[in-house]
Amino acid sequence: MDNVNLNNNVMVDIETLGTAPGSVITEIGACGIDSNGEYHEFSCRILINDSIKNGFTMDADTIKWWFKQGDEARKSLADESDAITVDVALDSLVKFFDLFDKDFRIWCQGSSFDFALIGCYFKRLGRSVPWKFWNERDLRTLKAIHPYAEKIKFEGIKHTALSDAKNQFNQLQFIIKKIFA
Repeated sequence: MDNVNLNNNVMVDIETLGTAPGSVITEIGACGIDSNGEYHEFSCRILINDSIKNGFTMDADTIKWWFKQGDEARKSLADESDAITVDVALDSLVKFFDLFDKDFRIWCQGSSFDFALIGCYFKRLGRSVPWKFWNERDLRTLKAIHPYAEKIKFEGIKHTALSDAKNQFNQLQFIIKKIFA
């Protein structure tokens, strides 16, 4: 990832079946650079029925929204062939975050969405959120200040968590280069 120092930064993205905390998360994607400059990726799908069993809900408007998305995104959403339980997903995500220093900065596009929904999963299962709230960062704010990042070509499948996270991380890197150029 070029020469911009984004060490100890993680970008996270989720796909869901609702927009409020307590909604089903179908997929979590994350990527970042650890303190040694090594790039890491994380992706998991969560079994929808296991989320429902744990008290998470879906809303009709989000389901309708999914019907309007591209074929690849809809197929990805419906594919649970490699999906795991909520417990295993959270354990795996914590292990991924362990690759980074304790004080890693965690980014998403819209801090009131991804952080709130993931945080609800941890709380509902009686676990602590594995990052410090003061290290939460919002890419959407940076993109409002530096809209030229939107022009970066999207790679992968839109509305799949890892592809979205990787593209958002590329936008973050682009903006930081512009700021510190």
